[in-house]
Amino acid sequence: MQAFRYFFIAISMVFVSCAVAHADTIDFKLDELVAKGRSSCEGNFELLDRAVQRFDFNSDGVFDLVVLDESGFYCKEFVSNYCGSAGCLVHFITPVDYTSWRAQGWKLERNEADQPIISFGLHGSYCGQAGARTCYDEISILEGRFLASDK
Repeated sequence: MQAFRYFFIAISMVFVSCAVAHADTIDFKLDELVAKGRSSCEGNFELLDRAVQRFDFNSDGVFDLVVLDESGFYCKEFVSNYCGSAGCLVHFITPVDYTSWRAQGWKLERNEADQPIISFGLHGSYCGQAGARTCYDEISILEGRFLASDK
């Protein structure tokens, strides 16, 4: 019984250390990106509540995706420093992957197979259209990796 208890403690420590390593990876990248946004502001930088969203897809207490939306960056001296007609830079971070897009909006959905899908609006030039015509694309997340759509 004593050996089982030590085995259980050892296994628990492995799972906890993996979860902490994943959180550290995401938080390190998030801190790096926020610091970059802060450095481009010559004064009062503010990270608004909407800037960071965290998602736990399988309810295990570990964030599987963190989204940093620069529309939530505020710099008093440069009102449009982070966004323009093509949208705002949005960063998608998992424990094993990273991508960013200049988007005019985004949302997280699930497909028929219950896989997470990120849909976003893009500047028309991304799709060979006039810039004022928003076009749409999506990426899916499989085992923490971002996969481009076949659109």
